[in-house]
Amino acid sequence: MQDAIIVALMATLLAISAQALWRLWLLAFVEHAPPLHLLSQVALILILTELFRLLIFYLREHRISVALMVEVAIVSILRELMLRSVQEVGWESMLANSLLLVVLGGLLALERWFGRLRKEARETDAG
Repeated sequence: MQDAIIVALMATLLAISAQALWRLWLLAFVEHAPPLHLLSQVALILILTELFRLLIFYLREHRISVALMVEVAIVSILRELMLRSVQEVGWESMLANSLLLVVLGGLLALERWFGRLRKEARETDAG
């Protein structure tokens, strides 16, 4: 039952991704949008791709990868910051976003470090 729900989510995500790619094509070739809008649309497609990767990982492993979730969060925050100009963002918001990015980056680094340690421990136990 859970796998069927995940497959339905993947189909929905695929449709949204196709729509985002179409929108990117329209922005780039028909509307001749400024580079900032194009970059924001590319970041959205990257977020959707990361979410698709997360769902594929869940179907294979039946667990959620913390590293993939943190990567999605980092790219989402960076996209949000790209959408708003520096003049629109107050120093408090910029400080909070910077602190959040540092914490998420640290969490990603720790997860990768501990993941490597777990892998080394499994390899020594098998030998």
